[in-house]
Amino acid sequence: MTRKITIYLLALMAVLGLGSCSKENGFEPDEKAMGSLSTTRLMLSISNDELKKSASYKRTVELADFVIDIMKDGQVVRSYRYAEMPGVIELPEGTYTAKAHLGNNPDAAWEEPYYEGTSESFTIVKDKITEAQTIVCKMANVRVTIIFSEELKEHMADDAKVNVVMGDDATLSFAKTETRSGYFAYLEGSNTLAATFDGSVDGVHETSSRVHTDVAPGTHYRITYKLHSPGTDPNASGNIVPGLTVDATVEVVDLNYNIDPGDGDRPGGGDRPGGDKPNPPEPGNGPKVTITEGLSFESVNEVNSSSTVVINVESETGITAFTVDIISSTLTSEVLADVHLSDHLDLVNPGSLEEGISSLGLPVNVGGQKSVVFNISSFMPLLAIYGDNSHKFILKVADSSGEVTKVLQLHMNP
Repeated sequence: MTRKITIYLLALMAVLGLGSCSKENGFEPDEKAMGSLSTTRLMLSISNDELKKSASYKRTVELADFVIDIMKDGQVVRSYRYAEMPGVIELPEGTYTAKAHLGNNPDAAWEEPYYEGTSESFTIVKDKITEAQTIVCKMANVRVTIIFSEELKEHMADDAKVNVVMGDDATLSFAKTETRSGYFAYLEGSNTLAATFDGSVDGVHETSSRVHTDVAPGTHYRITYKLHSPGTDPNASGNIVPGLTVDATVEVVDLNYNIDPGDGDRPGGGDRPGGDKPNPPEPGNGPKVTITEGLSFESVNEVNSSSTVVINVESETGITAFTVDIISSTLTSEVLADVHLSDHLDLVNPGSLEEGISSLGLPVNVGGQKSVVFNISSFMPLLAIYGDNSHKFILKVADSSGEVTKVLQLHMNP
């Protein structure tokens, strides 16, 4: 028995020894080869950015709050808030995409627009740097606004409503006094939208339904209900079963390609909150940050060596923090150090960088100030030296009421 155990142990040691040798001689594969993804050129662009030209939109899309998911084989392998992405991300070799999204995309909710965009695929190669590119984002759910004419509201019961159903069971009920827009998640294969007026008009119960098929994401359905005038022909789009006294007309706007007429013609619409822009800072929720007319925090801005780029910061209580992070493949920390700057600037506590910052005409020691002008026009000739390139400035400004983060995206055309 002892002899058998000894033989077994010797055999086991031999197997383990072979395993060890195989590792030493490279029989097992090496650890996963790694490459790098540079995010300095990763910019976000909203395809319906022209909507900001409409005065009815009071909200802004905050690019800083977008989430960027690095995807491989349909799975998220890295995830970052856009304003907090590192300049370089280490990844195993392979093929990836980057997905940007903002919002929660619920089945049905009030004032919940959802934006989404996906990059073209890119390949990470061992010991190489891959440049991420611009991601174009679009509104990816469906907006519905119900409008009751003033004349109809005078005749309809207070409990009258319009029930809107998207797909199988995503539902919102629009009461007589409702002024918000509803947003519905778009699901492939479930693209039917039905709106039903249900209530009494001058004591007579009315039911009027309209059904739309082939509903696409990024569209706005503005459905207006009016008293029916004898001899009129209600809008024939969609399939309608008219009630006795109520007409429904529908305007469909593709928000990803057209300027939405907005709510200017909506009764009381001029004061309604919302629009296609999510979650704005409420008054008092941090300083107010604005930029030169013609430039935007919501898109990639085309600039040249002579461009004027001025950011104004207003605070009711006085600024407590103001930092600027520069993300650029050309304005590296080494380049900035040569002009006594850094890729991280603190305008409240500039420290040893105070002289370099102020030499460019930038403000320093701004703590407690209620109005600050951050003019980076002096950076434009410096950016132009490096030719066609993209740069990001991430501004974080705070006061006693909160913090605001803005991402300024610049594309230099020297």
